[in-house]
Amino acid sequence: MKKALFSCILLLSVVTLFAQTRTSATAETSKVTKIRKVLTLTGSGKMGVQVIQNIFATYKTSYPNVDPSFWDEILKEVRPEDLVNLVVPIYDQNFSEEEIDGMLAFYSSAVGQKVLAKMPAIMQDCMQAGKEWGQEINKKVMKKLQLKGYVKEG
Repeated sequence: MKKALFSCILLLSVVTLFAQTRTSATAETSKVTKIRKVLTLTGSGKMGVQVIQNIFATYKTSYPNVDPSFWDEILKEVRPEDLVNLVVPIYDQNFSEEEIDGMLAFYSSAVGQKVLAKMPAIMQDCMQAGKEWGQEINKKVMKKLQLKGYVKEG
């Protein structure tokens, strides 16, 4: 009798655990699907490829003797979905499904679409502003270093 009761409890526990695991896997799959949709709406994978293309442009300048087809061949191996696959767990870890739903709502809205359309130009302007800011800070640092005698003028 004790063995039968123990077996029933064990079986019930396993079935419950399996059901919970399956339910949470389904919810996680739903969340991951939503994350992928957010990343598609924001063009994250495409932006990553653009960054790689910019890096390759620098490589081409740095290595002018390399046959341009070399860079084209490597670029064919750069797939936006590879970056998305790396980013999905980061979003999953840092945002709840409710927050992902909010992102979907925002990026699907007219304002969200405008943000996405304007973002490349805004980022470029921000990088330029940051560069100028950094240069000004550098001038101040160099001037103070000179005044303190750490660096000679020149």
